[in-house]
Amino acid sequence: MIFAKHIDRSDNASDQTTRRKTLDFFGMGLLTNSLNPKTSLFVISLYSQIIVSGTVLSEKLVWGAFIALSHLLWFASVSVFMSTPHVRNRILANQRIVNLAIGTVLLALACLLMVNDDMGGVLRAQGNSVR
Repeated sequence: MIFAKHIDRSDNASDQTTRRKTLDFFGMGLLTNSLNPKTSLFVISLYSQIIVSGTVLSEKLVWGAFIALSHLLWFASVSVFMSTPHVRNRILANQRIVNLAIGTVLLALACLLMVNDDMGGVLRAQGNSVR
């Protein structure tokens, strides 16, 4: 009887430790993403492509909630997928190739942005000229 109570207490302590570690990891991820200026700039640029000066508050709130929810789903999906042992080990084994591939794609996107003269369609739709 005493031994059974001891086991129950150790399982409870183990559960509490696991919950604490999970909260620590969640907090670390939240802080990392919140303090990352690239994430903030991305969200602001995305939001500014959709929202114009005449947009009503309710539509702004809906778009803000949609962007926040889509980011939550995206980052949660990526973290779950990338943390599976099989995928994580393959990425780590081919880290140089993965970094080169991601860098190449980002460089190509930057080059496309430099040569593209379209300003998102907002200025042209309002009749203002970019040039």
